[in-house]
Amino acid sequence: MNTCYAKTREGLAQLSGLSEGLSPRHRHVLLLCNGKRSLVVLRELLGPEVDADIGALRRRGWVRPVGSAML
Repeated sequence: MNTCYAKTREGLAQLSGLSEGLSPRHRHVLLLCNGKRSLVVLRELLGPEVDADIGALRRRGWVRPVGSAML
């Protein structure tokens, strides 16, 4: 899947330190979700477990899908 993910307003608040509950791993994934990197690229950078990380971030409302990337 070539879906790209971007931070939501809530995700940006997590990174700014205004909220608690962000693990170091999820912080790293959230930093990489810039709306331009596809899930394929995130898997290459972080391994297949990034799928679960993205799922967790989506459930918390910290990232959202924004479209597809060209490979």
